[in-house]
Amino acid sequence: MDLATFYNMYLTDVHLKKTGEQGTNLYKLIDEKIEEAMSYQYLSILSESLTPDEIELITRFSNFHHESNVQVVPFDLDKYPYLTFNHHLLFIGEDEGVIHEEVIDGILRSFGRQIELPTVREDIHLNNVDLNHAEYTTAVNLFEYPIIEYYNMLTREEQLYMIASYLNIEFEETTTRSQLINMISKHLTNRDVLKLILETMEEKERHAFLQKIEAGEILFTMEEYTWEEVMISGLVMPYQPGIAIINASIYDILKNAN
Repeated sequence: MDLATFYNMYLTDVHLKKTGEQGTNLYKLIDEKIEEAMSYQYLSILSESLTPDEIELITRFSNFHHESNVQVVPFDLDKYPYLTFNHHLLFIGEDEGVIHEEVIDGILRSFGRQIELPTVREDIHLNNVDLNHAEYTTAVNLFEYPIIEYYNMLTREEQLYMIASYLNIEFEETTTRSQLINMISKHLTNRDVLKLILETMEEKERHAFLQKIEAGEILFTMEEYTWEEVMISGLVMPYQPGIAIINASIYDILKNAN
């Protein structure tokens, strides 16, 4: 998604209401923000004003790459004031906001920082998939990410409902996304639940899955296997076309169980 599409889609009255700027001329504001986001000079000035929390946010999400070029990030006016009131971190609801990766990259360049490949745990590897720099970094960080944030980043609403139904989690129409993610995370880090999932899995899939866990492979491709039950149960989640990843919280339990 390019910058123009991003600001036209996400810079809305919903965001302006959150910042107390209802009634602002959206068309003019959108044009201004697109121009700013493309300006190295502007992003350099903005970076000098950022709070430590905002710098941490930018650095943290620089380690991820999405095909849409849009990062979904936590939204907190108190922690991220300059990004928010300058309308580059845009509120979308339920304590979530979005920021375009070109803004992240532009701010990082102004810091003069270089992003290095993260260190991989000795007991895992990503050699079964050919990854570029951004994809590699994303995979390592997703694996190590807290499991709640892992599901928050990688799931759409319909995926959450599918996983919850598979796990026989009871929820209501009023159950929020955060509550559902919490319940799923607790279930999938429960040894007994994981044992039951493996026992009900088709033998060939179970064998292929556990073989990868034993080998320390955290990436799962559709070329290796269809991974139907592994996917529908939420044990692994797609993070780019044709490739899914397991989280360390689940991987470690399964690895130790074997």
